[in-house]
Amino acid sequence: FSAGSLYLQEQRYQLAAEMLERYLKLEPNDDRARLYLARIARQEARYQLALEWLSGVFGDQLRFEAQLEKGRVMFDQGQLDDALNHLARIVPRSSAEQVQIYLTEEQILRAAERIEQALTLLNAALIDIPDNPDLLYARGLVTAKLKQLVQHERDMRRLIELQPDNAHAYNALGYTLADESVRLDEALVLIKKAVKLRPKDPFILDSLGWVHYRLGNYALAVDNLRK
Repeated sequence: FSAGSLYLQEQRYQLAAEMLERYLKLEPNDDRARLYLARIARQEARYQLALEWLSGVFGDQLRFEAQLEKGRVMFDQGQLDDALNHLARIVPRSSAEQVQIYLTEEQILRAAERIEQALTLLNAALIDIPDNPDLLYARGLVTAKLKQLVQHERDMRRLIELQPDNAHAYNALGYTLADESVRLDEALVLIKKAVKLRPKDPFILDSLGWVHYRLGNYALAVDNLRK
């Protein structure tokens, strides 16, 4: 199992599958191996095989995760409506699981370029589970894509209130302001705060380079983008 997991991390899928299948012969009740084998099959675009592996996950611990993965595989097959219907039929055991269902639905809609539909979903989700940080962040990404700056800033500011050390919230708001070329000095302050919280995050360093570019600080822009 350990060898299969390591090969999977290294994206050596054939060797990973061989190890995990050998492991399953020794431990036929271990759902982790089936879930990993499904992910390998999905990476190899062997979608029907992925669904077969997922259908064999019955244990309470991983069945929910397997059902989410099944929705993703169905979308990969081009079955958008079927994937969304499948996810909608999952019965969550907690608000945390409900959030994961909403986020998976939103990610699929965004990948399908149904951005307005993703926003409608997240609006409803945040009525159902108000002030959930993950849902706020997801809606912030969608409103930024739709150029709805007021709503984007409202969600990011609320997220910062709820999680003052959330580097991604500072970064998202700062990047959006920089991308729209508005309040650039404020954008720089926000992104520097994010850098202080996560100094080696490549996405945040990219934002810092971008805001310096917008400000005309080209040497600093190049320095941070090279980092």
